[in-house]
Amino acid sequence: AAVAAGGGGGGDDDGKFAPWHGAVKELVAPHGGADLVVDFVGAAYWHANVDVLGADGTMVMLAFLGGVEPRPPTNLAPILRKRLNIRGSTLRARSVDYKAQLTRRFVAFVGDRLGADIAPVVHATMALDDVAAAHDLLESNATSGKVVLRVADAAA
Repeated sequence: AAVAAGGGGGGDDDGKFAPWHGAVKELVAPHGGADLVVDFVGAAYWHANVDVLGADGTMVMLAFLGGVEPRPPTNLAPILRKRLNIRGSTLRARSVDYKAQLTRRFVAFVGDRLGADIAPVVHATMALDDVAAAHDLLESNATSGKVVLRVADAAA
């Protein structure tokens, strides 16, 4: 939300939470916390996700790009205290037909509501020849959007 709002994600100096945690926590504070967190990162963002969720909030986990074991200590008490709902799902095992139908339904549902306002967040565009630098950038965890590789710029 903070990146989409142009905030860049913020940062926490103590390293306990994800880099976006402070900005999102501030954004949702007037509402008592976030109602929904959709997470692709997993363990690396577990503590921040649970912290920003409000009472009766839901976290949907779709991937584990940041690992499957949250950094200890992991306090489970907020799950009960906030009455959190934690769900997991994946499209990997679903058929291509199911994924296509889901995409069409999503576009139909969201398209009219968002119109031209929806756009990907691109952090950097790089030539395919610079794939090693692009990988280093992604590993630095300093991106706030997609890193796009231009195939047309690649050497023949």
